[in-house]
This record gives sequence, structure tokens and C-alpha cells, in this order.
Amino acid sequence: MIKKIIPVLVFGMILLTACNLPGRLPQGTTTTVNPVLTADITQPSDGLTNFTPSAVIRLFPDGSGDYASLIQAVENAPVGASIILATGTYELTDFLDIEKSLTITGAGMDQTVITTIIGEDAIGFYGPGTFTLSDLTIQYAGTSPSDVFLVDNGTVFISNCRFTGGVEDTGDAAIGYGVGLFIQGTSDGIIQNSQFLHNQSGGLVIIDDSSITIQSNTFTINTDSGLTLRGTYSGLVEGNTSTYNKFHGIALMDNTSATLQSNFCSNNENSGIVFFDNSVGSAKENESTKNGFHGIAVLGNSHPLLEENTCSENTYDGIAYFENAYGTARGNNCLNNVGNGLSAADNSSPTVESNIFSYNMLSGVSFYPGSAGSAQGNTCAFNGWGIYVEKGANPTLGNNTVYSNTTADILDER
Repeated sequence: MIKKIIPVLVFGMILLTACNLPGRLPQGTTTTVNPVLTADITQPSDGLTNFTPSAVIRLFPDGSGDYASLIQAVENAPVGASIILATGTYELTDFLDIEKSLTITGAGMDQTVITTIIGEDAIGFYGPGTFTLSDLTIQYAGTSPSDVFLVDNGTVFISNCRFTGGVEDTGDAAIGYGVGLFIQGTSDGIIQNSQFLHNQSGGLVIIDDSSITIQSNTFTINTDSGLTLRGTYSGLVEGNTSTYNKFHGIALMDNTSATLQSNFCSNNENSGIVFFDNSVGSAKENESTKNGFHGIAVLGNSHPLLEENTCSENTYDGIAYFENAYGTARGNNCLNNVGNGLSAADNSSPTVESNIFSYNMLSGVSFYPGSAGSAQGNTCAFNGWGIYVEKGANPTLGNNTVYSNTTADILDER
């Protein structure tokens, strides 16, 4: 069985390499089957599936359903079947490797729980195919390193689920675990209205070639970032809440081109939203507040469009550009940050236009040595400095409205 592979992550992501998953029944092992199946059920009203399951299998925690266990049901279910789990806890005693198109539905994330103490990604879907999961919690309760759920290729539709309890691998030989939901390979589909919490690494990590829509989820109290997107991810990330994570609320890496829309990131120990490496895409109408570093940070050669975001009360800057980052910041509102409303450092060169920077303790906009770019048409008021250009920086300034700043409206040291 395939194990995930992921390069080392900046700021707390972990090196993952390949290993084999044990736990499969030997060929020829027989299982008692209950043939009570109902054909041609109707498609669920949530619209998540795009095929009609060929059979319905009903399970109960005491083993009195169509099969004695979830493992038996998955092994014997026909392709496209729907497995319905009644209220209760389903404890897995072996690996659950799902290698066919299936739907698994519980009675609600607070009513139906799938749990295991077996490590090394004991629960996973291995595509290609379509996998639908809804209305339940998957909890890892063991102590050895493991993700909670692994997806390797395929189309996934996940709704109203909770992923919790991932245990990270530590030490010099660590290969990386601890994620609530880890998705690799080529993937698409929708993840919505779900919770990712109390995982020792990230809440949700997606790598490789993915266009999964991530919508209206909650990422909280994870030891790495709430949501990490890598590889060539190109989907929509909309309406999510990412709070109280040890690193970032949302981290984009490698060559991602995500569309971030109307997300809320708060009280993360590092930054609310961060673009690493060569990330592009856009962040629009997001709110990033009270984070330990910046509201939005742009590093490497990243060059996203930042538009109409609100970045407030962050420990450092509302928006910060570093290294060789560039791109346009337009129509944002950065206020009440302990540092700057927006800063450009190193060799960054952002285009800063038509933003409002107010009540920031340092400057509305600061350009530090080595930086360039431009600041035009912005309003800078009630900051320490309105616009600050340190010697060694070389931005273009024009048509900014600058007034009522405490120390100086414009300090240009060139």
C-alpha cells in the first residue's frame, strides 16, 4: 500500500517518505456475508455524489447490521455501494483500506464515530474512484504516529465530518504523520462543513495535483497549520475558519494557485495566511486578525493578488512581503496592527494601490532596504508614520492621501 511522500515544509511541516501499510487479510480468507442489500437508492439531497450507489449496507455498533463490522462491509461491498452507520462508536481492529468507489454516511459528527488505535495511516481511500464521506467523526486514539485519514488519488466528497487525534512522528528518523486529513496524488471534489482539530501536525494537508473545493470548514488547535496546500493545488478555498493553530491559519506552498475567498483566520501563532515559494492565485475578502505575526505574509517568489482583505490587530504587520515576493495589493483595509499596515522587505517589490492603512503603531506603509515596487492611491491616516521609505529602498510613490499621522506623514530617507 502507498504511503504519502512530501518534501520538507517551511515553518513546521515535516519530511514524509514512502512506507508500506500492513494489515491486509491474506488472499483466500473467507468472510461470512449477509446478502441483504437494497438496489438503486436515490442520490443524497446534499448533491455531493455524482453516481447512484448500487446497494445500501446498514451497520450498527453492536454488529447486528448487514455485516458484523465496518471492515467486513467495505471488503464485501460492491463498487458504488452506500454504507450507512447508525449512531454509536465503531472501533477498528485492523487496517481499513478502501480501494473502490463507496459512500459512508453516519448519523452526525457528534453521533457516529469511527475510531482506531492502529497507527501508520490505518484508515484510507486509495483511488482512482469516487469516495463520499459524511456525517461522522474519524478519531485516531492511538499513541504511535499516524494521520487520521489518508486519501491517495481520486474524487472525494466530504461533508459534516470531524478529523481529530493525529499523532506526529518525532526524532531523527521521523517520516511524518499527525495530519487530520492528508490528500496526495491527483484529486478533486469538495470538502465542506467539516472540522479539523487537535491534530499534532496540520489539520488538512493537500499536495500534488488537486482542485478540491474547500468550503465552510473549521481548522483549529492543530500543532502545525490549520490548512496547508502544496504542489499545484488550484482550487477554491472559501468561507473557512482557521484559528488557534500553532503555525499558520492557511499556508500555500510550491506552485499553488488557489483562490482564497472570505476566509477568517485569527489567533494563529504565526501568520493568518502565508504564501511561500512560487505561489500565485488570489486572496480576496478574507479577514485575518490577532495573529502572532502577520495578517497575510508573502515570501519566496510568490505573487498573489491581495484584494479587499481586512488585516487587523496582528502582532506585526497587516500585510508583509519578503524575499523576492511581488504582486498587487489592492483595496485592502489594514488597521490597528502593532507593526505596519503593509511592509516590503528584502528584494520584494509589491504594487500597493488604493488601500486604507490606519491606526497602525509603526507606519501605514513601510519600504525597507532592498525593496522596490510602488505605492499609489492609498490612504494612510492615524499611524505612527504615514509612509516610511528607509534608505536603500526604492519604491515609486504617487497620489497617496496621507494625513494625521503621529510622527510624520511621509518619511523618505532616500
